[in-house]
Amino acid sequence: MSLLSSSSSISSNEEEVIELYQIKDSSILLPHVDRFKQSVRIKGIITNKEGLNYIAFVDIEASPTIMLFIDIVRGQLSIFTNDIVRFKRYVNSVDWKKGFLSNPKYQIDMDPTTYPYQKDGLVDHLLPSSRYLAFASLGLEENDILEDVLRRQGLKIEPSPEIFDLLMLPIESKQDKIEDLKQYLEGGESPITFDEADVVGMKQNEEDVGTRKKQMINNNWTYRSTKSLAFMRWTTKHSITSCVRGGKENEIISWAIQYTDGSVGSLFTLPKHRGNSYAMRVVADILIKCLSKPYLLVPFIYINTENQPSQNLFRNLGFRPITLTRWLTASNSPN
Repeated sequence: MSLLSSSSSISSNEEEVIELYQIKDSSILLPHVDRFKQSVRIKGIITNKEGLNYIAFVDIEASPTIMLFIDIVRGQLSIFTNDIVRFKRYVNSVDWKKGFLSNPKYQIDMDPTTYPYQKDGLVDHLLPSSRYLAFASLGLEENDILEDVLRRQGLKIEPSPEIFDLLMLPIESKQDKIEDLKQYLEGGESPITFDEADVVGMKQNEEDVGTRKKQMINNNWTYRSTKSLAFMRWTTKHSITSCVRGGKENEIISWAIQYTDGSVGSLFTLPKHRGNSYAMRVVADILIKCLSKPYLLVPFIYINTENQPSQNLFRNLGFRPITLTRWLTASNSPN
């Protein structure tokens, strides 16, 4: 197994220099992930699509204390640790203003047979100077440490007070759980089409009854960005989705998707259709589809701690909380 150095160090000679190395086959990390608090997500990253949605790095292959994954579709970084002292030393040693993958020692494998999906998510990390950094699902202590480092290095932090529960669904028997979830289906649940990633229905414009206004899945996504529409389109082709259609025009009215790490999310029901159990139907349908895949180990989801309707829905289905997390974004732009 060849390992390629990826991180740039600016630490002093008195301290150990902690470098991360690329792991070509991230499945070799599976025996070690249970020592990490967010093991369910690490397993999802490694097993969903055979890990091809991510590039993996570790500090010590034989006994990792730090794992870092780059989502090649969305460009987010996920860092996990079971040694907070080494984590603090590592994040202090990296010059985060430089493109994470710009180190000349790193050789990017762009072979489409290795990474068959879009690589737009890597662009910012390949630049000599990263314009934007997004860290997904950081533990609260890790978030505070990394945020302090980024501020001291002169990056602008995008404020986000939100805290998310990581919840998982304990599974004793996949088939038994699938049969249990079928009770919530009413028929008509189906995947989201590519066109519906853009248009989820048409309704009369409140300002002009004679016109129609497109309602986009992306526009109803709380965490949309300049790249999120492209991600939604990608999802309809390469991931698991579910929706329910209804109304006079058989428009899409409720939906959910599976993210690149295997988690379920982006659950949304158009306001005028709420209270009809549509959300439960699409969640049950997407969970059945996920559980039917041999690579999925345990269903999991991140939910804002203040999103009580979603908290209630998933906890009623048997999901149990594991830990609290935050998303951290930073910009190197002068604006």
